[in-house]
Amino acid sequence: MKKHRLNGWIMASILCGVSVVAIVVACMLGAVNVSISDFFSLVIGNGNADAVPNSYNIILFDVRMPRVLLSFVVGGALSVCGACMQGIFKNALAEPYILGVSSGAGFGATLFIAFGGAGLGYLGITGFAFIGGLIAIAMVLWLGYSKTRTRTIALLLSGVAMSTFFSALTSVVMIAERDKMEHIVLWTMGSFSSATWDSFLLVAPIIILGCMVCVFFARDLNVMLLGDEQARQLGVDINKIRWILLVVTALITSAAVSVCGIIGFVGLIIPHTIRMLIGPNHRMLIINSFLGGGVFLTLCDLIARTVVAPVEIPVGVVTAVCGVPFFLLLLKNRTKKGEIM
Repeated sequence: MKKHRLNGWIMASILCGVSVVAIVVACMLGAVNVSISDFFSLVIGNGNADAVPNSYNIILFDVRMPRVLLSFVVGGALSVCGACMQGIFKNALAEPYILGVSSGAGFGATLFIAFGGAGLGYLGITGFAFIGGLIAIAMVLWLGYSKTRTRTIALLLSGVAMSTFFSALTSVVMIAERDKMEHIVLWTMGSFSSATWDSFLLVAPIIILGCMVCVFFARDLNVMLLGDEQARQLGVDINKIRWILLVVTALITSAAVSVCGIIGFVGLIIPHTIRMLIGPNHRMLIINSFLGGGVFLTLCDLIARTVVAPVEIPVGVVTAVCGVPFFLLLLKNRTKKGEIM
């Protein structure tokens, strides 16, 4: 009930504080730990900064900080997309990759890794992955297109079909280029090991702008929860809003996947948890989901690169270990309530 839920702004304030702590801790810890005094000396640039080893400066500003900030915005992006998808499809089990975007992006990255030129490097992988994700969502939206109403079942089935199709193509490329298979597998499992300031600055504006659009349509998502007929009576163009949000979330997801690979369950776990804490108001849900998703993925990436350092675990493995039990419990709970046929 509402009386058991936190105020959305209070929750956002708490998560802002937690976000700052998570980002600072993630920047400090790693194969080489940077003390809190050295961290603030370098960040603030006070007189003590000269006493800090130059290697710490490189580790902090050239390696860890872009990686931590990228993991935060990607986690926020996937979580916001999950919140919107769950509102669009009115199903708490919906998540950002449901329309096959991840598989399309994975296939695009696979093509570049297997056949691309070495000159473009990480930027080439990002570009090909982004284009692959856009192609996948374009095909899904075309298959589910209707002038009169959004056929959610057609969209879901098209997404499953596209996901299977692009996954099969990825497997074909991996078999044909066996010497590149390890690189492809590691990329598809998700990692921020190649994060740079360039990759952060490339996708952060897309993600932030897309999330702002989602917040702008939060009221419409709230009205749509009342049912299609009631939403139409209140003046909401359901078909138009759904298409806009589907395109925007697809763009955000493509941008996120293009820089880190496929990271699952963030968009499932965080929005549902936030919804249980503060309720279904999408304006606060989207804002808090961004912050919560950012914290979650930042900490998961910290675990991935420190738990068996110097060896790094793909962050997608860490989120899956956390996400699968949650998903199964959620599925079981909703089955008991008769919400899943």
